[in-house]
Amino acid sequence: TVTGVQTCALPIFLQFGGSRLESGKPQLHGPSGWPKHARERMTQRTSSDTIACGLIDATDRLAARTALRAKRVALAAAQRAQADTQICDRLLELIDALAPSLMAVYWPMLGEPDLRALYQSWHQEGRVLLLPRVVSASAPLQFVRWQAGESLEEGPHGTRQPSSGQALLPDLILLPCLGFDAARHRLGYGGGYYDRTRALMPNTCSIGIAYEESEICNFKAQPHDLPLQVIVTPDRKSTRLNSSHSSVS
Repeated sequence: TVTGVQTCALPIFLQFGGSRLESGKPQLHGPSGWPKHARERMTQRTSSDTIACGLIDATDRLAARTALRAKRVALAAAQRAQADTQICDRLLELIDALAPSLMAVYWPMLGEPDLRALYQSWHQEGRVLLLPRVVSASAPLQFVRWQAGESLEEGPHGTRQPSSGQALLPDLILLPCLGFDAARHRLGYGGGYYDRTRALMPNTCSIGIAYEESEICNFKAQPHDLPLQVIVTPDRKSTRLNSSHSSVS
C-alpha cells in the first residue's frame, strides 16, 4: 500500500477498439488472444489481488459523489473537448456494430460527457433517438422520441427533456456515469431513475459513458446495482457483450 493512495483491485478492460467485425458482430479481444506472458500473469491473479491506485473510494457513496462531481467539473475545457471527441469516435464504431433501431440517448448536464455532435448524424442514418423524461420521483424513466433540434423543457434536477412525444422502449440505452468500477457498476446521482428503469428491462443493452477520472473502487454493489454491458471512456471500452447483444436491432 502506498501512503495516501487507496488500494483496490486492478481494473481489467477488454478492448473493443480495433477489433474486426464479422457478419456485423463485434469480435471481443479476450485472454486467448493475449501474449503468453500476459495469460500466465492472469492465471496467477486472484480476486484478492490488489494494487495501489489513485481512484476515488466509493465506500461512502455520498462522499464519492461529491468528489466525483468536483473532479469532473474541474476538467479543463480543452481536455474535456478532446475526451468528448474520443468517446464519440469509440461510440461510432460500437453503435455501427450493434445497429440499434431505437436508441435512448441523454442530454448532458453537470459536466457529463457531451455526445450531442453524434445525434444529428445518427438521425441522418435513420436511427430513432429517444430522450429520457422524468414522470415522477419514484417512477421509471419514460423514453420519448426526439429529433435533433427539437425544443426541450426543464426537468427535475437540472435535466432537459421533451415536453411531449411518443414513448417507446429502446433496444439500447446510452447513460452517463458519475462513477464506474471495473465490474461495470454505475454510480449515479442517487435518484435511482436509471436503476428503476433498467430493472424493468435488464436484457436491454446499456452502455455507460464516462471520463477516465470517474473510475472508482471499493464500490459495494446492492441488488439494484445491475452491471452495464459496456462502459466507454476516452481511452478504453470495458465490454461484456454476449451473443444476444451482438446485434440489438
